[in-house]
Amino acid sequence: MSEPHPPSNPNEPVVPPLPDAGQQPPAPPQPPYARPDQPPAYAVPYAQPGSPVPPSANGPYGTPTDAPASGGKGLSVTALVLGIVGFIAACIPFVTYGSWLLIIPAAVIAIVALVKKMRGKGMSITALVLAGIGALISIVMMLITPALALLFALSTAPDSASSPEHPEAAIPGAPEGTTDFPFEIVDQQIWESDDYTNFALIIDNPSEDEVYVDTFVTIEAFDDEGTLIDSANDYFTGLPGETLVDGTFMDASADDIAELNVVYEDLLREGAQPLSDFGTLESSAPDSETDDYGLTEVTGTVTSTFVDDVENAEVSVLVRSSDGDIVAVGYDYIERIPAEGKANYTASIYDELPAGAAYEVYVKLR
Repeated sequence: MSEPHPPSNPNEPVVPPLPDAGQQPPAPPQPPYARPDQPPAYAVPYAQPGSPVPPSANGPYGTPTDAPASGGKGLSVTALVLGIVGFIAACIPFVTYGSWLLIIPAAVIAIVALVKKMRGKGMSITALVLAGIGALISIVMMLITPALALLFALSTAPDSASSPEHPEAAIPGAPEGTTDFPFEIVDQQIWESDDYTNFALIIDNPSEDEVYVDTFVTIEAFDDEGTLIDSANDYFTGLPGETLVDGTFMDASADDIAELNVVYEDLLREGAQPLSDFGTLESSAPDSETDDYGLTEVTGTVTSTFVDDVENAEVSVLVRSSDGDIVAVGYDYIERIPAEGKANYTASIYDELPAGAAYEVYVKLR
C-alpha cells in the first residue's frame, strides 16, 4: 500500500491510499446475533423531509376510525316501502285506522337498520320520518273521520219531518215522474184491543183486467204535529176488487195517531199483469157461531177461477159493530184451492163481539 501524501493545496481533499494488488478490503462489521427467543428487529424507515406520510390504520394520534357500513340494504328498503304505504294510508279516511299496521313496523325496522349500521342509511332515515309524519296525520284523521261520517249521513238522510200527506211522492220502483197510484183506499180505521193498536185498510183495485203482483206497502202513523211515530208493512197481489191490509202498531197508541199514510213500494216494478194470466177469488156469504166461551167461528167457501191450483190463500174476516166501526179481524189459511174449484174456510175470532156485529170476508193472495 502506498503512503498518503499531503496535498499541495490545503483545500484539496485527502485521497485515501489505494490498496495493493491482491489485498482484500476489510469486511463490514456484522450485527450482533439475536437470541432465538426474540423476533428480529426491523428498522422503521424514516421519511425523507417533504415526502408524504403514509396513512395510519388507527388514524391520527393512534385513534381508531369508524367501521364501514356492513350488511345489505334489505331492512332499509323494507322500512322505506312500509313507511311510504303507511303514510298514504294515513291520509285516507277510515283506511287511516289500519295505517298503524304499516307505520309501526316501518319505524321499528328503520331504527334497527340504523343501530346495526346497515347499508342504505338515507332510506332508513326517510322511512323513520315518513312513519312519524304518518302517525301524526293518522291521529288527526281518526279525530275528524267520525265527524265526516256524521256529516255524510245527515246530508243523505231523508227529511222525516215532512207532512204526512204525500200527493206528489213518486212510487219506489216506478218510472221517474210517476205519482198516480192505481189503488184507492176505501176505508181505514184504528182500534185498541188487548193493549195493542190495530189498523185496517180496505184497498181497492178498480181495474177489471189488471193485476199487480207482489205489491209491498208501508202503513205510516203520524201524530197531530205531523211526526212519524210508527209504521208497519204488508204485501199482497192486487187482484181486481177490494183487499184488506191490516196489522199492529207496536210503538203508538190509538190516541196518539192522527192520520195514516200508505206508501206503495215495488208496485210498478213488474208493471200491471193481464187478468187472463191469473183469475179471481170469490167468497160466499159467511156463517158465524159463538160458543159459551165467547169464541166465534166464521165459515164459508172460496171459489177460484184460476186455471192452476192456488196455494196458501189468506182469508180475513173483518167484524164491524152496528155503528160501522171495525172491532176485530179473524183469519184462516187455505193450503190449496183446486184449479177452477172451491175450498172451505173457518176463521176464529177470540174477541168479545158486540150484538148485531156484521162480517166481511176478504181473500188475499200473497
